Amino acid sequence: MKSSLLITFQIITAIVFCQDAHFTQYYSNPLYLNPSFAGDAEFARISTVFRQQWAKINGGFKSFHTGYDQYFAKARGGVAVSYMFDKAGVGLSAHNAQVAYAYHLEIKNKVVIKPSAQIGWVVRKLHLDNLTFDPNLPMPAMDDRTHFFDLGFGLLTYYKGLLAGASFNHVNRPNTAFMPSREVILPVRYTAHAGYNQPIVRDFSMGVSFLYMKQKTAEMKIVSGMLKYKWI
Repeated sequence: MKSSLLITFQIITAIVFCQDAHFTQYYSNPLYLNPSFAGDAEFARISTVFRQQWAKINGGFKSFHTGYDQYFAKARGGVAVSYMFDKAGVGLSAHNAQVAYAYHLEIKNKVVIKPSAQIGWVVRKLHLDNLTFDPNLPMPAMDDRTHFFDLGFGLLTYYKGLLAGASFNHVNRPNTAFMPSREVILPVRYTAHAGYNQPIVRDFSMGVSFLYMKQKTAEMKIVSGMLKYKWI
């Protein structure tokens, strides 16, 4: 059995005002990055990520994501289930349960292509007791809870040490409004990512990866480097 030492560095540029949570350690959370990672590991896999922003401020942002995925030979692909809890301040929280399937297609020259589809059910809650409204203004008619289906697709390809993929979330553009008379569309989130890993000498390898994510006017770009050493 071997242990590993992993050293990473990142360059991040972002405009972060958008509807979806972002995880900078994105390859530690593969199912959130791209549903085509379902069944990608050699064995069954459980991944869990927690993010807390502005921890010293009451009502800071908190995001938790966990998932399980496994390859099934009879299905010729991977199946994944995941759950995410997201809390935005003291007034808004969301629960998101998703199921994904990724078909594994291997063609000549060891090229692997993995298209995928994902469907989820989202419940968002507005905590009205934690919010303050102007008593001089009429209270608008609104529900404290809304729910909707969420649909996404992904694509992933491998060739030797090279990996490239793309994913498309919220392609059905669901209505997330709490007011029945209004329509608040959740915009599509586009993600493109690529990486390359190269062995250097025995037990040493290095890699580089790139992520680009865009949702409406918000975008994020991350360039990461990695050094990995295995020892007994």
